[in-house]
Amino acid sequence: MNKEEEKMSSLDKCPKCDNKELKKGIVNSSFGVVHMFPIENQRSQSSPISSMYCAKCGYILEWYVDNPE
Repeated sequence: MNKEEEKMSSLDKCPKCDNKELKKGIVNSSFGVVHMFPIENQRSQSSPISSMYCAKCGYILEWYVDNPE
């Protein structure tokens, strides 16, 4: 895990298998990256959805919107 990924996650290991190698991923669909829009303004700027996952077992530890504003 690099320094940027460490800042994003407060977790230091996988709660499922205790592996310490966590990776950042981006949620993707068959037509491209999945984006989050504010419910009150769905035509506003969207943001990609990312995650932190275990490199050993694939368990997803966190989901988050990259640019929540």
